[in-house]
Amino acid sequence: MNEQVEFEKTEVYIHEKPIEEDINGLLIEPEKVGGRLQIVKNKFSNFVRFLPNGLEAGTQDEWTLVMNSSVLSYSKDTTNETCTIENKNKNLNKYKFQFDIHELSSVRRIYQGYGIPCIVFMLLDGRLLPEFYFYKGGSKEFLYALKNYLVFKKDVADPRLWSVQPQNGEKFRQSLYELSLFNEQQENVMKKFLNEPVQSTLLGFSKVTNILRDVIKPSQAESSSKSQFYTYDYKPNTQDQPDEISDLMDSLIDDNIHSTQNDGYEMVTKVDLGPMPIVERGPTLKKEDISFDNDGKILEPERIKEIIFRGGVENSLRKYIWKFLLNYFDWDSNEKSRAEKRKMRFDDYYRMKQQWKTITEEQKMKFSLLKERESLIEKDVQRTDRSQEQFKLDDSKDLVQMKEILMTYNMYNFDLGYVQGMSDLLAPIMVIMENEVDSFWCFAGFMNKIELNFHMDQLDIKLQLNNLKILLEFFDSKFSDYLDKNESSNMYFCFRWILILFKREFSFKEINRIWEVIWTDLPCRNFHLLISISILLMKKDDIMSNNYGFNEILKFINDLSGRIDLEKSLKHAEGLYLQLKNYENVPSNICEIVGLPKAINKEIEETQSKFLYTDFGTESKLTPVSSCHSLKKHDDSVEILDNIN
Repeated sequence: MNEQVEFEKTEVYIHEKPIEEDINGLLIEPEKVGGRLQIVKNKFSNFVRFLPNGLEAGTQDEWTLVMNSSVLSYSKDTTNETCTIENKNKNLNKYKFQFDIHELSSVRRIYQGYGIPCIVFMLLDGRLLPEFYFYKGGSKEFLYALKNYLVFKKDVADPRLWSVQPQNGEKFRQSLYELSLFNEQQENVMKKFLNEPVQSTLLGFSKVTNILRDVIKPSQAESSSKSQFYTYDYKPNTQDQPDEISDLMDSLIDDNIHSTQNDGYEMVTKVDLGPMPIVERGPTLKKEDISFDNDGKILEPERIKEIIFRGGVENSLRKYIWKFLLNYFDWDSNEKSRAEKRKMRFDDYYRMKQQWKTITEEQKMKFSLLKERESLIEKDVQRTDRSQEQFKLDDSKDLVQMKEILMTYNMYNFDLGYVQGMSDLLAPIMVIMENEVDSFWCFAGFMNKIELNFHMDQLDIKLQLNNLKILLEFFDSKFSDYLDKNESSNMYFCFRWILILFKREFSFKEINRIWEVIWTDLPCRNFHLLISISILLMKKDDIMSNNYGFNEILKFINDLSGRIDLEKSLKHAEGLYLQLKNYENVPSNICEIVGLPKAINKEIEETQSKFLYTDFGTESKLTPVSSCHSLKKHDDSVEILDNIN
């Protein structure tokens, strides 16, 4: 049969299901099948086809589609056509398939795994095809190619979902408008930006934020300079965020913009920060360290946070203190107001829980997004921390409770809903709280801090990885250059660290400690990035001496799980912060990342030809946490810890 390939994208992959589900971490290199995703035209119609690498086209009308453990085989010739379903699992033919382009019902473009864009097709008969991962980019180009044959409408509830519409002139024009991810002015900026040479356009990561401000909306540019851990008043609208921003970050990183070749401009590539300061950790927070006034208000909350930062919280006290760290209770609240708020929280929780509990199966059939999220929650709950005593048994009440908390959070924050990884964050909170309602509101408080991590465009995650690369470039330019030369400048191997805050890197006991440290917001903004830098610097010799490339680095970093010295990492991370605080010429972009004060040199900022420097004329507002704490109680303090719950 005569046919023509209208569009083709190579380096597209299908991820196979991992053999052992209990170890399928978000960053583990998956088993995958690569191939070509094509749009093919013949005299009858147009087709979307996936052809795995290693297979010739063969008979054009024989295809196989894998759906879970079943295989749908289709063959057609001039006289008849047959369709069979059988269970089999062999060779690459099971991944070879095609469908008529007019059988397409919808397309979803999302970021999965460790930040790789993928496309999911749903057909008119309800079949959901496997996710296609575009490792070298091009997912948008494929959608643009599809719009030549179909009319798309962006879904209001799910901005990543594009539904196929009946064709007419007006809808076709609307489709073109909605697929335009830049307006005209932004597109011109992008073209100018991408067409200019790296050396003359990008003079180091110190300029990325300023360049992005010309392309991204002001509110988004503001978000790019502040981590979600410390910005509570900014909640970007995911519908308004252009997909191109994520791709822009990819292109910035992939183009090795850390080059020191700057056409005569000077770049600072080596900084002498002096010796690493000696940092000591301290004892855990205990009952006797906490004092109250006569109304039950905690005295000296900042001192309490310092103790927590230095040594964490005694396990028996966590159920009480975590409620403050996660904004369940305010630090300046008294005993009466806390009791009233807790009662109100119980009422609010059960009201929201009833909202999804009372939805009938018939309603669910017409509420596809809720049904899809419930299915994902059920799958994730069954493989979350099953080695822990509370979650070991299949009929564990804690597993049921975990699902109910996540489903209720889906109703509480329906715009965000449920995203893979949230169950990882909830499990330790449930173990500590031992109460469904308290667990929910502490989890909600945790999510308020890191919600942007779970947005589907992953813009904030990529900006954090960008900031991580900036910090690494400053602390160790040699190691940074090594990563550049080994296709690892994007820092994607740290994706899991950032997404779920080291949850899979440390033991269950240790994760409580590191989260407590981060929740204090001490000693600086984005301390989790300094922890990441400290781990990398302590492991850089292993990476460089073995000449690891991208795949080896990815595997090495993920194999560190359970083998990282937590206390040593925290000491080293604080030492890095003290080096920055004591250094007189910290670049302004570094100051921005960690929250140090800065003085801007306008001439340097305008030329953007080198790192920006700041002169500390006054003492930093963020003083280093003292290694010694005064635990003396006030004379009028009253101990009321006996009834802590």
